[in-house]
This record gives sequence, structure tokens and C-alpha cells, in this order.
Amino acid sequence: MLCPEQLDLTEHVGRILNTLPHILGPDIGLKFVPSRAECVVFLDPGQLGQALCNLASNARQAMLQGGELRIETRMAAADDDIAHRHPDVQGEAFAVLEVADNGPGMDADTVARLFEPFFTTKPAGEGTGLGLAMVYGFVKQSGGAVEVESRPGQGTTIRLYFPLAG
Repeated sequence: MLCPEQLDLTEHVGRILNTLPHILGPDIGLKFVPSRAECVVFLDPGQLGQALCNLASNARQAMLQGGELRIETRMAAADDDIAHRHPDVQGEAFAVLEVADNGPGMDADTVARLFEPFFTTKPAGEGTGLGLAMVYGFVKQSGGAVEVESRPGQGTTIRLYFPLAG
């Protein structure tokens, strides 16, 4: 059950960052690129924290040899391209949370199944396949959209689009 409240996405993500080095470990660098614009959204802060931790955990598991995780918040105008890709998302502008790693990336078949409950690429017993399904559910329940960009050898970028608080 969501308990949304009005919050600034950049400020809240900034507070969550303190927990990520423990999740990422010593071999993964963390870079935060905060939005210069205010990104006021109506979200459940606990679910946002859990979603960001799940994304960081998956990135860590993808970058077993180390790497960098970049987290960015920014504004995006609702242009025709976004409207075409996400016709169910309403609004003229969005706050975007982007999480990008420089890990091995994924093929198109894996990306297509990424948010399915119980889908995992991990060996048996090492993952439930529920973390990314939870991220997807939280974003959709919040009126937002999710995009994934990944190719083998080129890392993975996940973008969460949230409507601005009215």
C-alpha cells in the first residue's frame, strides 16, 4: 500500500545515497548528478528508497569486476516522443530518476522480460526476481513510466519518469 507525499525527488534521492555504498561495496564508484530544477513529485518515500536500493543492488550484481553507478535526477518535458512511448502517463513535464551502470549490459530478450515477477538471470537460490518487478509496480502505481536502455557490452540505464505534483 502506497503512502505518497509531496517531496523533492532530488533532495530525497540525496538522502538515500548515504545507504548505497553499503549495497555497492568498495569496487563500485557512485556518482550523483542532481537536478538544478526543483523536481516536486507525489510519491511514497519508503517505496522510492526501496526502488533505488533494488536498482543499485542489481547494478552491483551486474558489475562483479567493479565499475561506476551514476544516479541522476532531472526534469523532462512531455514531448511527442515521450507521449508516444507512454500514452498512459499524463502531464506536461516529468521528474526523471536515471540509474546507469557501466556493467556488461543485456540483450534485447533479457530487457523485454526484466520486470516480470520471478524472472531472474541469477543462478538458482541467488535471487527471487521480485526486485525489479517491485520497482515497476511502484512506478506504475505512482502514475509514472519506466524505460530501459541496454546492449551487451554497453551497460544499462534505467529511467523512472514521475509526473510532477500538481
